[in-house]
Formats: sequence, structure tokens, C-alpha cells
Amino acid sequence: MRTTETVDHERIKTRQQAPWSTGDYPRSASVDVRSSQLGHRWGTWYDPELVDALRADAPELLVELDEPDLAGRTWELEPTSEVRLSDGADVDRIAGAFADIIDAKSPFTGSHSRGTAEVAQALARRLRLEPITIVDVRRAALLHDVGKLSVPNSILDKPGRLTDAEFTIVKRHPEMTHRILAPIPTFASVAELAASHHERLDGTGYFRGLGAEGLAIGARIVAVADVYEALTADRSYRSGMSTDEALTLIGTMAGDHLAAEVVAVLPDSGERYLSTPLFEYSDVVNQPATTPAMLAAAEAAAAAK
Repeated sequence: MRTTETVDHERIKTRQQAPWSTGDYPRSASVDVRSSQLGHRWGTWYDPELVDALRADAPELLVELDEPDLAGRTWELEPTSEVRLSDGADVDRIAGAFADIIDAKSPFTGSHSRGTAEVAQALARRLRLEPITIVDVRRAALLHDVGKLSVPNSILDKPGRLTDAEFTIVKRHPEMTHRILAPIPTFASVAELAASHHERLDGTGYFRGLGAEGLAIGARIVAVADVYEALTADRSYRSGMSTDEALTLIGTMAGDHLAAEVVAVLPDSGERYLSTPLFEYSDVVNQPATTPAMLAAAEAAAAAK
């Protein structure tokens, strides 16, 4: 199975029009200024051989860059109006790579995204969800914190209570997650699940204050998995809880904040998730439906890998 995305070149061209003009300076002056800047960074920032080659051709190059429809001419070189992505397994690897980038931002989130994905997948399997929904839940969990790339490390790694202003910044990250994922066709189906991980059933969560009626089962699963993984992991301001402590605390949140039907299967799913490999994409999407027998067979196959 392969995924095809149609690229809206007109929209991208409009958004990415670059100010190629040299502005109020004559081209010759602009060449001298830019050439001087390159010279200052010769051998430090930039490869000397490449700098020399660029400076030699700078006048001609700047004339070309000053053409009014350079962006349009560049897009015309695109060989096709479509971009083809690889199959679902490659999409999973892309999501996993982004998860690693997200978690590498802070030493205290070194495995949070992958850990959340493992718990979320285990929960989805225990709840007998459709195979393709399991895939979406896993991807949403891997990408749920991509918006945290916009949060300064001085806040993420702060060894103490956040100020109100700092917490306001942190609370924006689910919105950023949605803004990043929603425009990408491949991840559009998981954007809502990923961005809702801090929403609560009683509407007291963020960033939109959604209530139970606005939270699909996938979003509810990611929310529970996120809380469980966060509670059991070490953070800059505290040590991680034991499994029993985390389950007890999460139990008090069931019904009002977290989905009781998801919390109910967490003891089994959370207790052993680290020893249960993530399904390969083909393990789930090639099954016509999930039945208890299929689930048991798939679990046995995953455990044997």
C-alpha cells in the first residue's frame, strides 16, 4: 500500500515568496556587502572552496535571484504535481524519527514519546479496536508532543514549579502539535488524537477545553497513556512513581478527567508494555478485522520477534 499526496503548489508559492530583491541598494553594492559577509566566515562557518566559487559567480547569481518570478520558475522544475510517500511502514519510521527528535530535546523526556506509544498501542489492543485505528493511535502517541519543540528548554528542564507565565507557554504545545500535523495529509487523521492528549472529559483540559463528547476513543487512549508514562518516568523536579502508585493516582482521575473504560484496562496494558514490541504496520493493516483469536495470534507473533 502506498500513499499519494497532492501538493498545492499555488498555496505554497504564495506562502514562500521570498524577498529576493536587493532592496534600496544597487546590485553592485549588494554583491560587495554579501561577498564581504562570506569572506568573514571563510574557513570558519563555510567551506573555503565553496565560498571562493560563490564569490566568483556572485554578480551573475544575484541577477538571477532578483528575477520577479524566481519561485514560480523553481516550482516549474518539479517533475510531477504529486509527491509519493512509501508504504505505511515507512510512515511509521518517519513518525518514530520525529518522536526521537522530540524526546531528545530534554534529558527528562528521553523515551517519553515511544513509551507513550507502547502504552497506547497496548491499550488499543486490549480494547479490541480496529487494526487501522490501532495504527492511528500509535502514530498519534508518537507525535503528540511535537508541539513541545516550540517550548524553551529553560522551561522544560526547570527543576521546580513553573510560574503562571511559563505554564501558559507549556499549555500551547498541543495547539502547536495540531498546527504542525493537520496540514500534512499523511498525519491529518492523527492530528486530532495527538493534539487532545491534555483534554479532559469534564472540559477542564487544554488547549480547547473539549468535553467527553468531543473526545474520540483514540484521543482518550493517548491521554491515559501520556499520563501513565509521565508519572512513571523521572522528571527534573521529581522521581518517577512506581507502577502501583501511578495506577492508584490515575484511578482517582477516571470518570471526570480520564476515560474509565480505558483506565480499566491499564493495569494489564501498562504493567507489561515495555516487554511487548510495537506491532509492525503490516501486522495490523493486513488483518480484515480484529477478533479475540486474531488478537491473540498477533500478540504471539509480536512476542516471538
